[in-house]
Amino acid sequence: MTMQLIADSIKFSYGLRAAVSDVSFKAAGGEILGIIGPNGSGKSTLIKLISGVLRPTNGNVLINGEDTTLWSPRRLAQTVAVVPQDTQIAFDFTADEIVAMGRNPYISRFQSITNNDMDIIKAAMTATNTSQFAGRSILELSGGERQRVIIARALAQEPKVLLLDEPTAALDINHEVEIFELVRRLTKQKQLVTVAVLHDLNLAAEYCHRLLLLSRGTVAAYGSAETVLEPENISAVYGL
Repeated sequence: MTMQLIADSIKFSYGLRAAVSDVSFKAAGGEILGIIGPNGSGKSTLIKLISGVLRPTNGNVLINGEDTTLWSPRRLAQTVAVVPQDTQIAFDFTADEIVAMGRNPYISRFQSITNNDMDIIKAAMTATNTSQFAGRSILELSGGERQRVIIARALAQEPKVLLLDEPTAALDINHEVEIFELVRRLTKQKQLVTVAVLHDLNLAAEYCHRLLLLSRGTVAAYGSAETVLEPENISAVYGL
């Protein structure tokens, strides 16, 4: 069965300020949905609503037809993985220790990592070309290398839905392309539903199957890159 993520008329407000209003979309396994829009348009809030960090005040987030607000945190973490915007790590963990944290949703309080967990961790590091960083401090790695380790941690959760909140915001162009080539390959190989917040419209056009353009928390356009990135849409939303 093809995995499907649906946002059905979801709304969320911070106090009296509406951050997301009546946002709807669909994304299927093997696809990358890009969320674009200017600062303050609700992109990161939408990622938090999909991941369960925030609960919609109205509407539903559905995975294969099930309302995720009814799921336990453990089940949600076993299904949805997030690569956050800020990947600063203050403690001197090794890269493989960081990736191993992705197994936390499967390990009970007094249980240790099993051989099966270790196999999954190694596979995630192999898939992201981070095996050579095992045993090295995460603080020693470059921004692009560290971001690949964070993606490996997400893969170790064995998610069906992968959320990326501006995953290349602090990277130079060669690392941006490297990360999105990796994301595209993993999305296709593992038939993930991938949702990525982006600022770079060129990256969005190149790597995303569909785009959701937000403006002040509402959907300004939704569809293929060709239909969303029309000059009139960009002019109206970005004020260009």
